[in-house]
Amino acid sequence: MGEIMNESQSIWLERVHRYCEGLPLAVGNAHEYCDQCESVEEEESHFSWSACDSCGSRLGGDRLAAHAVDKESNVYHYDICPDCAMFHANGELPDNPEND
Repeated sequence: MGEIMNESQSIWLERVHRYCEGLPLAVGNAHEYCDQCESVEEEESHFSWSACDSCGSRLGGDRLAAHAVDKESNVYHYDICPDCAMFHANGELPDNPEND
């Protein structure tokens, strides 16, 4: 049975779809498989005040690397929050996402 979304989850999910423009994101050891990231130092997560590239949240917090590849094989680099990482990796919605 499908999960029933609350209003803040619904708003958050709409933002994710808008910011990611329908591209599926790969989360995890993304740098490991990206030719453009050979010089990037591998890091699990880092603190940032920058907005999440997936949901647009402007709250400061941890950011993780993610990548997307479009049909023309263009690679897009994203810096995403842990809520978005869990969603893109497992389809798990955050319980009460911040919609700022």
